Amino acid sequence: MKDTIEGIRPLVKTIENDPMSLTKGNYGAYLRLVSLPDCPNVTVAKYMALCLITAGANRQGVSNALAIAWPETKNYLDDIV
Repeated sequence: MKDTIEGIRPLVKTIENDPMSLTKGNYGAYLRLVSLPDCPNVTVAKYMALCLITAGANRQGVSNALAIAWPETKNYLDDIV
């Protein structure tokens, strides 16, 4: 997990510092990272969501993106992070 977090940290920093973000909490940017084809199943998507948040991503943005891509994960991060 540590290597994944360090690998995505620059991307998260870029997303979080983007003054032209069009979605609340940057969920639009995170949506592509937790959905197909990057995440072929819900387990991988949950792992990626945790890595993104640990790397500094907006928690609510990642949570919203995860719930859109994988509706069965709604409120998943509420009890974890």
